[in-house]
Amino acid sequence: MDAYVEFMGPYGAGKTTVHDRSEFPRTLSINDVSSRHHLAQRHIRADAPKPVAFLYGVLPGRFGRYVSDEIVMHRFTYHAFKRFVQDFPDYLDTFSRGLDYAENEPDGAFVRLYETAGLYQLGRENVFPNETLSVDRGFIQLLSTLQWYSGIDFSKTFSREFLSTVPLPDLVFYIDAPVEVCLERQSTRNSVAVDKEWVSNHRDSQVKISTICETLADILREEGVQVIKIQNEDISNTVRKVQSELETFQ
Repeated sequence: MDAYVEFMGPYGAGKTTVHDRSEFPRTLSINDVSSRHHLAQRHIRADAPKPVAFLYGVLPGRFGRYVSDEIVMHRFTYHAFKRFVQDFPDYLDTFSRGLDYAENEPDGAFVRLYETAGLYQLGRENVFPNETLSVDRGFIQLLSTLQWYSGIDFSKTFSREFLSTVPLPDLVFYIDAPVEVCLERQSTRNSVAVDKEWVSNHRDSQVKISTICETLADILREEGVQVIKIQNEDISNTVRKVQSELETFQ
């Protein structure tokens, strides 16, 4: 791949919206939902037996997307995760420690640790040499989530150990917004990410995840990763800024 880019930000900042609306040249964009069908198509055309590729190609659109999401991608992600661990064996220790660290949400941590690695591997294997791999919910966002799931204060030690076992991005877009704006956006879409059984105060929890992202941005810069922070006051303007920065970076 030409470069590896990730997005991160607190819940409600608009990170996923910005990522999905941005039109990047020479880029394979991946998030955990909407891009799976496209990724499955690439993978099948490149690696699947010809009869399987033909059958997948003639399936009706909606049914084809169901097959890719519920059957194909599940199987692909499973095998991709195994290949990822072969390339990054220390991730198994990170996986185990991450489950212990995320004491408030171990089931959610398991899914994210597994899917983030599997989807990264699929992207890495299917991105063209002259393309940039852009990931919405990659390892940096995963790390911020594990820190939030933890019942203790932010651990720089755990963060640095985690980062030493995963591929670091060349560039991170840090999409941010004020705490009240993030909470309002979550409420508007009827999906309040900070609404958990173990959360007693939504605002305090949102402040925590925002602080985590800010601290992680500093750690990434110390690790030599380029971090571009953008205050997302307007989606259209933020998308234009992201596209301009990535074109300059490429």
